[in-house]
Amino acid sequence: MKSIKIILVFIVLSTIALLQAIISVGIWINKEDNNLIELTYPYLDESYNLQRGGQRSDRSLLPTNATLNNKENNNNNRLDFAVIGFPRCGTTFLLEQLQEHKEVTMSKGDYCQVHNVTSGAERVLSWLTDISNSSDTSTSGNTKYGIKCSTMVRDMSGIENLMKISNHTRLVVGIRHPVKLFESFYNYRVLGTYNDNANDDVLESHIIPNPRELNGTKHWKGVSTASARFDAFLKQLAKVSLDENERKTMFDEALWPKRISPNPYKVFMYTTEQLQDKNKTRQMQFQIDLQQHLGLTSPLSNFSKASKANAAHNSQWYKEQIDICEPQYAQIRKKLVRQGRISSEWIINRFIESDDVAVSNKDYFTSTLRTWGNDPCQFPTNKEDDSAPRIAWLMSFPNSGTSYTKHLVDVVSGYNTASNYIETVMRSNDFIWEGLSDGPFYSASPSTYNDKNWTLSPTGFVLTKTHCGSYCLWCKSEHYISSAAQFSRSCGRTDRGYYSKTLAKRAVHVIRDPFSNIVARFHLDYQAKLRQQNETNIYTRDDKGFRKMCSELDSSEDSEASPFYRDVRHLVKVIPCSSDFFRYVQWHNLAHITTLNLDIPTLIIHYENYTHNFNQTVDKLHNFLQLDMKNPPPLFVMGKTYREYFTREERTAVKEMVEKLSTKKTWENVRHYFQ
Repeated sequence: MKSIKIILVFIVLSTIALLQAIISVGIWINKEDNNLIELTYPYLDESYNLQRGGQRSDRSLLPTNATLNNKENNNNNRLDFAVIGFPRCGTTFLLEQLQEHKEVTMSKGDYCQVHNVTSGAERVLSWLTDISNSSDTSTSGNTKYGIKCSTMVRDMSGIENLMKISNHTRLVVGIRHPVKLFESFYNYRVLGTYNDNANDDVLESHIIPNPRELNGTKHWKGVSTASARFDAFLKQLAKVSLDENERKTMFDEALWPKRISPNPYKVFMYTTEQLQDKNKTRQMQFQIDLQQHLGLTSPLSNFSKASKANAAHNSQWYKEQIDICEPQYAQIRKKLVRQGRISSEWIINRFIESDDVAVSNKDYFTSTLRTWGNDPCQFPTNKEDDSAPRIAWLMSFPNSGTSYTKHLVDVVSGYNTASNYIETVMRSNDFIWEGLSDGPFYSASPSTYNDKNWTLSPTGFVLTKTHCGSYCLWCKSEHYISSAAQFSRSCGRTDRGYYSKTLAKRAVHVIRDPFSNIVARFHLDYQAKLRQQNETNIYTRDDKGFRKMCSELDSSEDSEASPFYRDVRHLVKVIPCSSDFFRYVQWHNLAHITTLNLDIPTLIIHYENYTHNFNQTVDKLHNFLQLDMKNPPPLFVMGKTYREYFTREERTAVKEMVEKLSTKKTWENVRHYFQ
């Protein structure tokens, strides 16, 4: 027993001696403030003393590569900056804008090889060497080299690999409202899953998990409520000292491993609202601040004129995609808002106070983050402001008279209309209100466009173009068959994202003769193929060309297998472009259901009334929008009718199909087209 005690005493004394030796060489130096640890990393060019948070008892919190010794590489082998996160926070938009800058050379897409534990640093060095030696890369000393990897802020292996090769890399981090991030990230993954499985006849349902499963204990390709725990991930960068409670909250998020990785890098943080801020003064200053952070001598291009990368702008909407504002996701929103409140307070009060962290326009940045404590489905704008425009949706199946209706209101009222889409003619991407950074956008026809001197009525409604969804021409039924919830959600889809459907206070629903509408869709497709110079698929612009297109469209349709065609399958074989007539009926059914569910006043306009009851229709439209009629209306030229493209048998079959598929409200509004 005595010998055992002697051995134990020897072990204790040896341990104490070892700890004293460690302290004496400065690896661990305990400060008067027990929350601070000073760490010296000899592998940097200069000894870089960092007073940052850490746990003295847990080496796993420290970089795994602290024994490496490497000096800054020559000018051709350096990494000047890295866009490190977060996913779905404008990182791809920044990549595209920076790639256009004459002083910048960046990786073409995500360069996440930097995470590789054994070779991440070497891969970055190899890329730098190759790109700097390539013939099409500038050898100017002003060239800045950068990469983008939106998971680096989550996984510190990337930062630690960068520290092996550079002590001056500038970091860029984007953040956004947690609720919006979750919705955007999930829907983006759904879209990617469909694109990845485009050749499969049936997408297995288990591939896409229910969003309610992703509650912080599970993630799907990075999607989880934990993805928005911004504070937990940012603490790993060690830009402020962490007390015991802050360390605890960091480890509360246990889905991804955490470790503190002190580094000498400067961080520029932004919110997604700042990327395309409508306030021109703020926007200019934001770009100047980012330019200076990156060390660029010439200005960045105007972000407000650039299209948003990865925007959900296509017409396809998949049944798995979600509207986060739907009641079934209330618990997800509640958790994300609670997390958002904690994250925003820590970022505001702690993170951005670090000398190593910079933001542009601190007041605006802070005010944006404080909205994270609100559910955006209840507070859909950045500010609770009575000056928010009252939106009246202009709902129309494509090629139903939308353009003339917008032009009419532009001219007669003297006020601008809006659109969910960045219009092809004027390419305006000015959104109509500061609180709606995802759109809708000001819109005007060329004759009323006046150097972007946009004006909205202070008392009336803003007529806003939307085609909603479920109208894609060359797609299978699984892509255009839609539920009411999916359809109403898509009515707020823009070329930049989404705004809440609850912002729509009224609706103008335009309806056109289905025969003319379907043929007009053919003409639009014809023009699109002509522009693409796809000579093999050009049809003649007449009834023969129409029937050729319909033959190709019908042969690609899966109506035989689709249960939604069950009651009209016998008619499909008779009707040319039968799937587009199906889309026509479904679209108007869902439009009626949407306005009914939203309980908003709705004005039905039949396209032919611009010919038969022009003055009455113009008066009714402007009264409904509460807009004064200041100017004479523009000339209306009635579009052609195309009933002669169809035989009597086909028209009869169309009538039967439309009547069978229509809701009572839809049939009331289209029945006269078949009399």
